[in-house]
Amino acid sequence: YISDKRIHLASLMDQKWSLMEVPDAGPYGLKLSIAISPNGDVHIFSFNEKDGRLRHDIYTNSKWSSEIVNTLKPITDADASISAKFDLRGRLLVCYVDFRPNVLVLLVKESNESMWHSQELQCGPGQLYDCINMELDRDGNAVLAFAAGDSVYLGTFEGTWKYSLVAKFADIDGGWPVLAIDSQGKPAIAYMTGAPDWNLRLARLINGSWQESRINRNSEVVYSQYSIASGDAGKIYVTYLGNTSSEQVLAIFDQAASNYTEFSSEHSGNTYRVIQQPSIARGKDGNIHVLFARLQLDENTPVDNEKLGLFDAVLE
Repeated sequence: YISDKRIHLASLMDQKWSLMEVPDAGPYGLKLSIAISPNGDVHIFSFNEKDGRLRHDIYTNSKWSSEIVNTLKPITDADASISAKFDLRGRLLVCYVDFRPNVLVLLVKESNESMWHSQELQCGPGQLYDCINMELDRDGNAVLAFAAGDSVYLGTFEGTWKYSLVAKFADIDGGWPVLAIDSQGKPAIAYMTGAPDWNLRLARLINGSWQESRINRNSEVVYSQYSIASGDAGKIYVTYLGNTSSEQVLAIFDQAASNYTEFSSEHSGNTYRVIQQPSIARGKDGNIHVLFARLQLDENTPVDNEKLGLFDAVLE
């Protein structure tokens, strides 16, 4: 996570969180991506605010090292999205948006090589939006969700690049897709419709066609603050921050219906509230973890400091 434009790593072991700052890393934009190698090494990717280059920090054997991925051209937007994964072959895959030629860039580093291999992935008509998510299918191939023009697309890379239409939205502020692969190997994408309704929708590929459900309820307005994860038995979990109520909501979907479980941000008037992008993931213990930040809004109002900071909410 980013604090004071510095990168920090938080890790949970034996029910205890440990925190450390990534050395000599900053200042950086708002977007990070983290990937864990098969042997447990931590890889963090971020764009430098000053020169726009992609930095790669590695934590292995209790030591940090870093590299600038020199194959990349400098870009102007240090808040550009990055998505990184290790595939089943142990290769490190990194994808990001390059706005100048309007392409997705896929970087691949083989497990036994030090060089990066770069490939530009052409996408749908219209300007790319700054949000991409990459996951792996059951065979370990890269699957990407991205928005271009007025549409959300799903792309697959199995040696060759292919993409298909998922959904359309009416407003320029729509899109912002997030992707999960369910336990049955099917993609699920949450995206935002934009103005005037600001709905959050879930698209799932069922029996060869995309089926959609509205996620937010009770006229709740949702912007780009949501995250998605998969669980057992085909379940999909989506967590979002309701901009109307300032409440963090966890929505649970199965193949046939939806069930909602909420946990409160415990905000009190204008004193403090949940903010920023929540992150959701399924731990090795099978529990669903939702990470979110809560900050103080009114510095003149006394507040319990234990209610401020970065939190992990666990659904057991």
